[in-house]
Amino acid sequence: PPGKTKHSIETGQLPWWTYEGDKAGFWRPLTSFSIWCDYQLFPDSTVLMHAHNILWFAGVILLVTIFYRKLIGPTWIAGLAAVLYLLDENYYMPVAMIAHRNSLMAIFFGLLTLFAYHKWRKQNWLPGAILAPGCLALSLLSAEAGVATLAYLVAYTLVLDRGRWSRRILALAPSAIVVGFWRVLYSGLGYGVCAGDLYLGPGNDPLRFVGVVVERAPILLLGQWCFPPAFMYNFFSDSARETYWLLAVVFLIFVLVLLVPLLRRDRLSRFWGVGMLLAVIPICATIPWDRNLIFVGIGAMGLTAQFVGGLFSRESWLPTSRLYRGSAWLLCVLILLAQVGVACIGRFIAPISYSGFVTQSAELVRVDSPPPRGDQDLVVV
Repeated sequence: PPGKTKHSIETGQLPWWTYEGDKAGFWRPLTSFSIWCDYQLFPDSTVLMHAHNILWFAGVILLVTIFYRKLIGPTWIAGLAAVLYLLDENYYMPVAMIAHRNSLMAIFFGLLTLFAYHKWRKQNWLPGAILAPGCLALSLLSAEAGVATLAYLVAYTLVLDRGRWSRRILALAPSAIVVGFWRVLYSGLGYGVCAGDLYLGPGNDPLRFVGVVVERAPILLLGQWCFPPAFMYNFFSDSARETYWLLAVVFLIFVLVLLVPLLRRDRLSRFWGVGMLLAVIPICATIPWDRNLIFVGIGAMGLTAQFVGGLFSRESWLPTSRLYRGSAWLLCVLILLAQVGVACIGRFIAPISYSGFVTQSAELVRVDSPPPRGDQDLVVV
């Protein structure tokens, strides 16, 4: 519960040097309800609890496949986007961890939001005008990550919507109001985060938040598009981080230069790109961690599939320059190696690495260890 930092320190849940002003209270009632249902229906079966997570992920893959199929013309390119999303190693932890179900539920309802909004704006399907804000509310009540749904709605408004600007803004307004009301209610109930560098709420220190976005966004986007994983950034020294960040920026500039011909000619690719960039902003509030890229991946995989598909299909947007085509194929190989090869290997070794991490973490917090033998000195530095 929020405001319990001091109590957590006194009971040993947090180290004694924790600042008492730190706060990390998350309001996720739908996720909490799903966990409560687990304990009511099968309290002693972690297998069924994990199966529950897998069902949510299966629903996510089904919805993202339908969404890609609705927006991307060639069926095989839409299928490629869905397969890349399915194979992405970044989503292994949200599926494997019962405690991470919140992000699966958030993106499930977020995809329903996007589907309803698109059908409303594209086909004048009036129920979508109500279902889109409603599903967005469910996404936000599942996890704070649901706010990234608004990123894609904004991208849709800017790029794909064909109506007049006044109508576009009016169509977006109900969803924006839902997010605003959720935020006011969230803060009013005492929830929120303020925990040093681990969590930085945008409203707590806006200027500092802009700084961390500049620092963390390139690291996260590098982890999404290629490798190494973004979480490795947290283990480097300050000087090594500067080099890491610079290399990430150089790589992303390389990617952008190669994507420019596609982005100029294709509105849908611009939608994926804008949505991806806007979706990365909220997750910069915490340290770079690949498991948080689940919303960013929607745009990244859509854009990747269109780029790779264009290369194989030799579409008209491709420049004739040999230098461009050679560089584009190099990027294509790197992307497929990272998204398919490395991802598949990662899925095989992830259970071993995660189990080792959990075992070590459990040992660190054991409170039933036997008392030490003999006298010992405690040295506090």
